[in-house]
Amino acid sequence: MKNIILFLLTTLLLTASSFTSPKAPTTESSRIEVIFNRQLTFDDVVQIKQRLLLRGITLRYNKLSFDDNGKLTAIDFHVDCNDGISGSAEESNLTNDTRMGFYRDYSDTAKIKFATGNFKGRL
Repeated sequence: MKNIILFLLTTLLLTASSFTSPKAPTTESSRIEVIFNRQLTFDDVVQIKQRLLLRGITLRYNKLSFDDNGKLTAIDFHVDCNDGISGSAEESNLTNDTRMGFYRDYSDTAKIKFATGNFKGRL
């Protein structure tokens, strides 16, 4: 549990630092990755949406469900990178270990530039 939280915090911090240059990713920030799981709260998903908007990415939540402790249990979202690339995904049973989300890789050498879904064991 601690490792997952540390991983998410590290990912958020690294991703947050890459949100300083809208629409012009550098080599260091050419990949944006967002992971949703049951450890997130409403405030977390709002913050993710706001930070992505600074990068020119529109994230729309079609459905968000939370448990009695305020933790995310289900999500249905659509992401639009506003460059011709977009996609959607949904998960109705999020766990602490779920790796549901999306990534967008702006690097010229990326074999896969965009994906959405469950990334458990794939990222």
